[in-house]
Amino acid sequence: MLVFDPYRWFVDFEPVGSAGYSIYIYHITLDDANRMRRELGLPELTEENAETGDKVDGEVESRGGSALGRET
Repeated sequence: MLVFDPYRWFVDFEPVGSAGYSIYIYHITLDDANRMRRELGLPELTEENAETGDKVDGEVESRGGSALGRET
C-alpha cells in the first residue's frame, strides 16, 4: 500500500533557514505552490484562498496543515 507523504514535496525546494536542527524554513511563492499542486493533481490556489487559508473547491482538509496536502 502506498502512503501519501504530505511533506515529500519540500525536497524540491531549498530551505532559506532553520530553527534548531530539525525545523526548516522555506519561502514558497504562490507560483511555486501552484506548480507543485499541478504536479500532484490538485487544484490551484488563488491569491485570495492562499492568504485566507480557505480550501479550494473539492479539496479536503489536510491533517498536516499543508496547502499541498491531501487527506491520508
